[in-house]
Amino acid sequence: MFSLTNLAVSRLICQNSMAKEYSSSFSTHLQKHMPTPTFAVHSALALKRPIFWSNPIHNGIAPAHYEPLVAAAIERLHRFAPLLAASFDTLKPHGGHICSQLLPVLQPEQLISSSDLLEHKAILIKADHMLAGSGSIKARGAANAVLEIMEQIALAKGISDVTRDANSHLRSILAEHEISVGSTGNLGLAIGAFAKALGFKAVVHMSAEAKAWKKEMLRQLGAHVVEHTGDYTQALAAARNNTRSQNQHFIDDEDSESLLLGYATAATELAKQLDFAGIEVSERSPLFVYLPCGVGGAPTGIALGLALLFESNVHCFYAEPIEAPCMILEMTRRGTSADSVHEIGLSGKTIADGLAVAKASLLAAQLSRTIMAGGYTVSDETMLNDLRKAHQTQNLQLEPSAAAGIDGVRQLAGRLGKIYLEERGLQVEMAHITHVVWTTGGSMMPKHEFQNYLGPT
Repeated sequence: MFSLTNLAVSRLICQNSMAKEYSSSFSTHLQKHMPTPTFAVHSALALKRPIFWSNPIHNGIAPAHYEPLVAAAIERLHRFAPLLAASFDTLKPHGGHICSQLLPVLQPEQLISSSDLLEHKAILIKADHMLAGSGSIKARGAANAVLEIMEQIALAKGISDVTRDANSHLRSILAEHEISVGSTGNLGLAIGAFAKALGFKAVVHMSAEAKAWKKEMLRQLGAHVVEHTGDYTQALAAARNNTRSQNQHFIDDEDSESLLLGYATAATELAKQLDFAGIEVSERSPLFVYLPCGVGGAPTGIALGLALLFESNVHCFYAEPIEAPCMILEMTRRGTSADSVHEIGLSGKTIADGLAVAKASLLAAQLSRTIMAGGYTVSDETMLNDLRKAHQTQNLQLEPSAAAGIDGVRQLAGRLGKIYLEERGLQVEMAHITHVVWTTGGSMMPKHEFQNYLGPT
């Protein structure tokens, strides 16, 4: 049986080891008659109103060959935990394991503001905005990618044991290697933090629109920040083009399987926490998960890991800003239709800098075909309001992008959720659904920056 007491205690596991539904008849068409023509979905997005899109080919089946790859990433992060504990003061209390709490929303009607929630089993928050090491969902992926590069270099030099404090010889070798990345902010912080801690040079390419405090934090870590006048996609392209020597290692946010597999390791962590709390995940008791989505790597990696564990009993919904719904756009694209949000008249600009991406990762989109249950768009105003409510009701410090998942509960807990279940022939009582909102960043934000989001006191 679900127990809030157990869930509260489960926080120690990691230490120890429709406000705005799109209400036109057109939205009903999108939900009931998928697959819809590409122009219909794109026209709905172009209206710049919140929409909900249900993936008609979702079946929860992940490619089987990913199972051993995810297992290898889990093993790598476990094996290098002593080294990470020695490299990061914030990871020492966790023994070097990168993990986050699973928090109960004790008064969901205050956070979500919907009477429909009274029917539901539980609403939980997977607090990746508090992940040690980088303070964001990017930590597991970044750690896996950087450790994989380090291990390859060490083995090439005949160094077989690098699982504990890196010896001076290895650090002198790593100091000759550069790790670079293009980022809107959080991935750059994570890559920069892990690369510098392990002895690499770190270069982060960022758009001029990325948050100034994230750039300054990277510089304080010793990373070299290269600013670009264009958007995230242009910064990423510049980073890719600047990788020329064998001692330069570019981690491609659009096309890195190492990042994606690192993100996928979170699924096993969540499964253990749900089990400890007495929460069943089955056909009768499905799991609904809400994942903020930028370029798509993190939500896809997590959806992959969850699909490998729970198959069709987990339903992952990606949350995107109204002005930057690049993953929904890519998932509904046909032939030569638009592959950038700019091509349908959207700016790509949003208060949620981590989600300000005009073009989705093709790797993430292809993998999401069957494991992404659907997606929805959310306004900057809604994200900002939910950020404030999360602080008032849960005492959470979130970035706007990290609050994007909250609106998913609001939508799927009501009419849209019932339609979604009916379309799939799932005879599930709403009281048997567990909702998990995945938060993605914010705990490292300077207090004055967060106060600006909260407004005058």
